[in-house]
Amino acid sequence: MDKYVPLLTIFVSGLFGLLVAAVTSVLSSRREAGGYLRTRRRERYERTLALYVDAIASIEKSMRVTQQVQDYSELIEELPKLNAQLRLLSTEAIIQQCEKVSDLLYQWSSEYRKGMPKPIRNTGMAILSSHDGPHLEKAKEVFPGLSGEMMTLIRLMRSHIESIQA
Repeated sequence: MDKYVPLLTIFVSGLFGLLVAAVTSVLSSRREAGGYLRTRRRERYERTLALYVDAIASIEKSMRVTQQVQDYSELIEELPKLNAQLRLLSTEAIIQQCEKVSDLLYQWSSEYRKGMPKPIRNTGMAILSSHDGPHLEKAKEVFPGLSGEMMTLIRLMRSHIESIQA
């Protein structure tokens, strides 16, 4: 029996070594998987935050372009891509709120532009018509609703950002 004690000791030591290696491997892979998940969550958070910042900036830019009677061509190029990203990455509530804001923005900008004085060719002057007043009044009526819906959209976006950050 004394002859087998060293052999038994070597065998038990080998099993213990294999057990330590297996446990270390499992713990290491869990740590790496956790790091990978944290990285993915962080990337999703940053991508969604950037998307929401771009969306709010585009809406505000649309309002500014309308008020300054500028050309919409730059907005026409950037809005379809932004809209597609919002539909893919946002919640259903945010998508529905974006549609409300978009409808009100269209209504407000149409009335605002119709109410602006009409330029006289290349003279730098404009004519204010009696037909312009009702459109400006309608634009003034729509604007508070647009502002309120914008604030609701921002709250929904902020809530979504906070939920994916945690």
